[in-house]
Amino acid sequence: MHQERVLFLPAISSEGERMVKADLWHEIHSRFKLRESKKSIARTLGLSILTVRKILRQTGPQPYERQKSESALLLRHKDYILRRLAAVGFCAQAIFEELRVRGYTGSYDVVKRFVSPLRAEASIEATVRFETPPGRQAQADWGQCWTKIGGEEDHGPSVRHDPGLQPEDVRRRGEG
Repeated sequence: MHQERVLFLPAISSEGERMVKADLWHEIHSRFKLRESKKSIARTLGLSILTVRKILRQTGPQPYERQKSESALLLRHKDYILRRLAAVGFCAQAIFEELRVRGYTGSYDVVKRFVSPLRAEASIEATVRFETPPGRQAQADWGQCWTKIGGEEDHGPSVRHDPGLQPEDVRRRGEG
């Protein structure tokens, strides 16, 4: 009688990932071929018995498939949403209600997360620079300082208001 040598691998990788990988698939199938019970395999590898059953039903190792992203749920409604956002004031609730009428089956949170960055982008206001011809504009900052007038002490300090012109902001008429 010929005996097979089976190598037992750890169920959980060093990174702590619990994804079912090809080596784990092979491990479960080889243990089951040696007539080890599903419950024993599950206990030894630290898996649920339901996971062991699921893997034994598979004909080969299944690669990990990421679930659809939330934006993919709204992909067929994207053009409609972009057209309607400004009209409803970037209100995710209004968009959600309109989409429900159009057959959307996803949740409100998905719509809210989709609308949020669009709302933030729309709220950014551009600053238009105000330009005047040379010699027509200057920047002044008004301030105050204390001075003695005529050097006499009995007059006391007085306040003088003075515009502090910024020379780099003064535009000249073609001089320069």
